[in-house]
Amino acid sequence: TTLVGVAAGAHDWRRAMRVAWTGGLAAFVAFVAIGLIGGGTAVFPEPWARLFTSDSEVLAVAIAGITRVGPFYCLFGLGLTLNFASQGAARMSGPLVGSLMRFGVAAAGGWIAIEGLGLGLDGVFWAVAASLITYGAAIGGNLIVRPWRTRESGA
Repeated sequence: TTLVGVAAGAHDWRRAMRVAWTGGLAAFVAFVAIGLIGGGTAVFPEPWARLFTSDSEVLAVAIAGITRVGPFYCLFGLGLTLNFASQGAARMSGPLVGSLMRFGVAAAGGWIAIEGLGLGLDGVFWAVAASLITYGAAIGGNLIVRPWRTRESGA
């Protein structure tokens, strides 16, 4: 955020974008690396979940959540990092829209999964996964389509 803010203050938008994407991709890679550890958890979720509970119903819910939502946290990390970078550039419209989209996909998707499709909690987990995909894609996509520029140039 600070490095983007410094570049934005100097009106060096190319550098601000480069710093934002470098940080965003570093966060993405870090989340993927952590995701490899989490991938082991997703492939073998029961031993991990058993560290916290022995209740079979709680285990089933934990396993469902880990295997459906866990693989998409790397996109959440990308979106969150680009969100913070956008704060440094004082360009928050894209992250605001991405956050609202994430909320909408999770809330509407969860409601549709439960009420419309009868998928229950499993459907809610898929809706949350879709919301993480939406968040990362919306914020990253916005910066690809509309890179930061000076306010006078229409951005």
